[in-house]
Amino acid sequence: TTALPTSCAQVHFEYTVHAHFRLLRRMLGDVGKIRFFMDQDDTLRAGCISTYVEEMRAGRADAQGCSTLRSPDRSWRYAG
Repeated sequence: TTALPTSCAQVHFEYTVHAHFRLLRRMLGDVGKIRFFMDQDDTLRAGCISTYVEEMRAGRADAQGCSTLRSPDRSWRYAG
């Protein structure tokens, strides 16, 4: 038999990502068109697409991977 840990547990990133997109789907309900802009990460993309596949096919959801310019000293955060 398999028992749950008594003090703590580690959840895989993939499960957490999928759970977050499912939670978003439940919380947002029928808001019309949804657009996701996310980091270019395969896990994020897969979680989004697997949760919103029907909405994407119907044209009610879009997903776009994006990235930011970063410098080694991270001065971009403080530019005024």
